[in-house]
Amino acid sequence: MPEPDVTQLTTTEQSLSSDGIIPALTAAGPYWPEPVEILSIETPTPELVTVQAVGAETRRFYSTSLPLAAWNDIAPQQRYHFSFSAAAQPFRLAIEGERLRLAHTADPLLAANNARVHLLPHQVEAVYGVMLPQPRIRHLMAHDAGAGKTVMGGLLFKELASREPELRTLIVAPAALTVQWQRELREKFLVEFEVVEREQLRDNPQIWTDAHRLITSLPFARQADVQATLASVPWDLVLVDEAHHLAGYEQRETQAYRLGRTLARNAKHLVLATATPHKGDRANFLKLLQLLDEAIHQPEIVNQKAPGQRGNPLMLRRLKEEMVDFDGNKLFKPRLVETRWHMIADNPPELALYTTLTDYVNKVYRAAERIGGRVKVNTEFAMVILQRRMASSFASLEKSLRRRRDGLLFAPELPQDELDWRDLEEQPEASRWRQEAQAETASPARTQAQRDKEIAQLDDLLDKLAAVRDSGTETKVEKLREILLEMGVAPGNDEKLLVFTEFKDTLDFLRGLFEEWGYVVTQIDGSMNHVLRRQAETDFRRRCQVMLATEALQRQGRL
Repeated sequence: MPEPDVTQLTTTEQSLSSDGIIPALTAAGPYWPEPVEILSIETPTPELVTVQAVGAETRRFYSTSLPLAAWNDIAPQQRYHFSFSAAAQPFRLAIEGERLRLAHTADPLLAANNARVHLLPHQVEAVYGVMLPQPRIRHLMAHDAGAGKTVMGGLLFKELASREPELRTLIVAPAALTVQWQRELREKFLVEFEVVEREQLRDNPQIWTDAHRLITSLPFARQADVQATLASVPWDLVLVDEAHHLAGYEQRETQAYRLGRTLARNAKHLVLATATPHKGDRANFLKLLQLLDEAIHQPEIVNQKAPGQRGNPLMLRRLKEEMVDFDGNKLFKPRLVETRWHMIADNPPELALYTTLTDYVNKVYRAAERIGGRVKVNTEFAMVILQRRMASSFASLEKSLRRRRDGLLFAPELPQDELDWRDLEEQPEASRWRQEAQAETASPARTQAQRDKEIAQLDDLLDKLAAVRDSGTETKVEKLREILLEMGVAPGNDEKLLVFTEFKDTLDFLRGLFEEWGYVVTQIDGSMNHVLRRQAETDFRRRCQVMLATEALQRQGRL
């Protein structure tokens, strides 16, 4: 056994005693009639040790010299005496740290009491009644839009972080919402998350493991090279917003679903948040549930409730009609759904346009079917887009017809890849618009003569569009004005109007229309960054009467 470092023992004793905690070496052996507390150790010769000690029981003083080898066999142990003379501030900090570490055992709403949020009953139910009691949280948070899923996600994070301060957390959200998540977690829960995109990953390839609180976008994270960097990264908590984009399909596996499986495999706690968990496709919904538990083979399991419980621990869904405050008052006004019909048959130019477009679509469909393969798939997809834009507005239809005509005239090459609407649904709105614009040019025309013939048909459609415009009457516009009059939404009064549309071209058309009618208008669409969107929200609340929005605002669920 090596020689004891007497100097080190003495130094340690002195440094600790200055803080008021004096370590004592205790020993027992045949050299003393009782266990002793060693006061000092001296080495008068290399082979001899002199130990001064006091009896642990009798407090009798001993001064004993013994061989070094015998001293090494005794193996003294260190313990502490407390002098109560240390500084109070470090002691208080230590006690406060311990109190905070155990605070969740005494405060059932710890995170809520340390956050800038006004909780609502359905939020308390989801976090404290359903998710937190589970030792391993695997949950589908399927509340309606506007329920405050950011608040519930933040509460859950903060509660888990109070038990484990270094909680490794990843939030995956649509690209347009990553900064919103970061901002709300900072403002409402006083925690900082870092947003990871291509630049951050390039600057630090180890960022997934170097940081503990991260937010990234689904379109970025699902890319094959990014998924590879996430393959072996463990997480304590993964929360996915708009999680229905992760759902897979029976016949194929999307990049998003592969990402979902990777995150599910590497996460201890997994929460999938979406207002639209079920798309009407049983297999698609089952794939989503299997991210939470691979053993699920019947999606109906989410409808099974324990006795006395309002929901299933695997999935909790609350509709707007069910959400109330703590006094039982409804949070949302009743949802009144009313469909207003408009008859284009009453306007001959519109009827002529519709009839000609329908005939054109049918002919192009049949020509594409005769060719088959990728040409058939892409052309049929282009025709679907054309019909949807016709239903949206004539302004949107006109843009599509001109893009299609220019494509046939100047760039008659077919898109290289087979198009799939389900893949486009997962894209950010601005990206989807760009890809749809490219998809609109898909055509079965193989020769110059065939292209010239289709260009002539498109010219005829554009002429009929001009005839509608020249008639001065557009049935859908007239119906819109009629509805505004019935609702009492007149320019300058206190009534607010929120109008959703699918296409940016239609939104631009509507903005010009409303401004022509005298309304003060703002808008939110997928081409705007978070700063512009937040400013638009503020403008709508303070000075604008009409908000025009595409899917971008529906995803935010803020208004």
